[in-house]
Amino acid sequence: GIATVGIFQWTAAQEFGVFYWIEWPLWIELLLAVMALDLIAQYFVHFLLHKVSFMWRFHIVHHSDTAVDVTTGTRHHPGDFIMRETFALFAIVIFGMPVAFYLIYRILNYHIHHNFHQQKIQ
Repeated sequence: GIATVGIFQWTAAQEFGVFYWIEWPLWIELLLAVMALDLIAQYFVHFLLHKVSFMWRFHIVHHSDTAVDVTTGTRHHPGDFIMRETFALFAIVIFGMPVAFYLIYRILNYHIHHNFHQQKIQ
């Protein structure tokens, strides 16, 4: 939301982040951005959501689905979403990612997870 827009504006105005400090070809930066977001905002936070009892209380909503279907991948407690987004924002700040990279990542992530849950029900 507003915090996310503010982070993108701040990193651009301050030229803060790895992508401002080291110049790589655009395709390498995009690849690194997608990998970093997946590692930090998906894998790492998902690991913590399962291991930290406070975080698990929010994440359990996702696992409470009795019938896995196309909505399972989007069923999350708002607190779960906030925690995931906080980790994503951390990655965005560290790398100084442009908003386009974040949007590409979100689109890819949605389709990958949608297809993953779709395969589970077939």
